[in-house]
Amino acid sequence: MFEEERYLRLTLESLLAQDYGNFRLIISDNASTDGTEDICREFEDRDPRVQYFRAASNVGAIANFNRTFELARGKYFMWAGAHDLWEPTFISAAVARLEASPEVVLAYPRVMRINGEGKHSGLMHDLDTRGLSPLTRYLKIISELESCNMFHGLMRAEVLGQTSLLKDCWASDIILLAELALKGEFELLSEVLFYRREFRPEEHDLERWKIRALKTIEGEQPSNRREMSLAELFREMRNEELRLIFRSNLSPRNKLSAMVGTIKAARGRFGVRLPGDAALRVLAAMRSPRNFVRRVRARFHRSQTRSV
Repeated sequence: MFEEERYLRLTLESLLAQDYGNFRLIISDNASTDGTEDICREFEDRDPRVQYFRAASNVGAIANFNRTFELARGKYFMWAGAHDLWEPTFISAAVARLEASPEVVLAYPRVMRINGEGKHSGLMHDLDTRGLSPLTRYLKIISELESCNMFHGLMRAEVLGQTSLLKDCWASDIILLAELALKGEFELLSEVLFYRREFRPEEHDLERWKIRALKTIEGEQPSNRREMSLAELFREMRNEELRLIFRSNLSPRNKLSAMVGTIKAARGRFGVRLPGDAALRVLAAMRSPRNFVRRVRARFHRSQTRSV
């Protein structure tokens, strides 16, 4: 976290009020210069479950999130934003589902959006991937995900440790969720137990939004991404997804389907294209040699009918 004093007390009190008490609350402060450190040290002195770590400089959100996991120990893990709120049963409900369902690698509840004053402003869109194949789970995440609420769900630490964690790239949270989806199911709990606070002014200028987002994820060590367009940034995301599929344990046939689906999703959702895009559309339509042969036969039959 960085410069989070405004809501930090409410957030820490909400986490420490969980009815599941067997956890450590690790705070990784990304060199905040406001009152964040004082608040964190106060809670560390008050509750032995709280452990406060402070970086010497702002290394950016990606590195800071990864560091939090590296500091953690235990069977389950979750990332918590320093301005959100939870019902007291959040952790216990998620633990119960993970204990009961070994195929589930991440459990998270329905999410209510709240504003800066804590007023409810509507349920957020969420996904459940139970009962789906790894390929279908992956495609569902990259094609339908609207908000990364499940990123703040409870995860199996062992499975999370088998991933690349958050990569140094655009939309790294989406890529991590896609990687987790290949490893197991996500279960959406039926109750609203998580309140995600949206308190920044709505940004209609996409360039300003991009710069703010990059400043958050990169910290004091900016890369050349700030000179990249949004299309180039989303192309970076798509390429990372393709690398993920290439390294995965999917069968060759499913890898091809996943790669085609990745390219289609990036083109359809973010306008990302690449050289040879028309050929890739043909490949997507073919799907398999059998389908290709059927299409050729059907076209031949139509041409013969017209000639007669």
